[in-house]
Amino acid sequence: MSLKSRVTPGSNIALVVLAAGRGERLGGVAKAMLDVGGTSFLAKIVKIAATSEAVVVVAEPFQQVVAAHAHDLGCHVVVNPAPERGMGSSVAVGFSNLLETSTAEAALLWPVDIPGVASATISTIKNCADRGRIVIPTFAGRGGHPVLVGAELWPALTQAGHAVQGARGVFRQHQTVLSRIAVNDPGVLRDVDQPRDLLTTYQQE
Repeated sequence: MSLKSRVTPGSNIALVVLAAGRGERLGGVAKAMLDVGGTSFLAKIVKIAATSEAVVVVAEPFQQVVAAHAHDLGCHVVVNPAPERGMGSSVAVGFSNLLETSTAEAALLWPVDIPGVASATISTIKNCADRGRIVIPTFAGRGGHPVLVGAELWPALTQAGHAVQGARGVFRQHQTVLSRIAVNDPGVLRDVDQPRDLLTTYQQE
C-alpha cells in the first residue's frame, strides 16, 4: 500500500519518544522517569504533544519500568534490540513501527531528555504539518526538538540506524523539504544529560 493511499487528509499527528538511553552521565537512570514539575519527563512530553497516538522506544537496562509507565500513559511501546548502535537505531525502530501501524500525516520526533518545550511551540510546529515536509524548531539560530516529520519521510528514517549521524544525516539528505521555524522557546534546546542540567527551570503549564 502506498503512502498516498494510506494517509488520509486531516489525519492527526503521531509521536515517537526516544527513551532507550542508559542515562550514564546522570549515574545510570531512566530519564523517562525523572521529575519535572511533579511529573515524569515522559508524562510531560505525552501531555504537551497532545497527539492521537504515541510510540515510545525503550531498551535495557530500564525497559520494564519505562514500558510499564508508557503503557499507563496510553502509549504503544516498541523495543530497540540494539541500542548500542546509537540514537539513530531508536529512530529507525520507532518509525518502522509507525509505517506499519499509523495513518497520521506527520509525527513528532522527541528525545525524552528534552521535556521543557512549551505547548505554544508544539502548536506552531503542528500548524506546519505536511506529509512531505520536515520542520525543525529553532531558538537563537540553533535547531532543536521535537522535529516534525511528514509521513513521506518516514521510510528514510527507518534507515537512520545505518546513516552517518543518524537522523541528522537523514535530514541533511532532504534539505529541499526541510523548514526551520524560529520559536521563542529555549526549551527546544535544553536536554538533560548531566546532573547540573537537572537544575534548569523548565517551563510549566
